[in-house]
Amino acid sequence: MLEKRVELTCKGRGFKSEEVLRDGVLVTIRLSKRLNSETISVGPENCLYNTGGHGQRCKAAHPDQDKVGDGVLCAFSFDYPYVLEFKPDWQPPEMLVNAIGGMKRLEEPK
Repeated sequence: MLEKRVELTCKGRGFKSEEVLRDGVLVTIRLSKRLNSETISVGPENCLYNTGGHGQRCKAAHPDQDKVGDGVLCAFSFDYPYVLEFKPDWQPPEMLVNAIGGMKRLEEPK
C-alpha cells in the first residue's frame, strides 16, 4: 500500500458547496493506493466535521446533526477515478491536484 498525507485548511462545505467556516480547520488528508491498482482513495483523517458511513459527508454547515436531507458531500473524500463515472466533468480540489498526480505516477518498488 502506498500512502501520502497532505495537510490543508478546510473551510467546510454548505448545501450549495460554498465554504462555511470563517477561519477553517487544519485537516490531514490521506491518499492511499494499492500496488498495481489505478484506484486512489482520498479522505480526511482528523476533521471535526467529517461524518457519514464512509466519512464522505461534511457537517460544517450543520454541526449539531450528522446529516440534513441528503447531506453535504466532503470535497476531500472520494475514490479516483471512480468519481469520474458519476461526474465526468469533476476536477480534484485544487489543493490536492499535485498529490493525486504524484500518486498516479507511483509504481511498485523494484
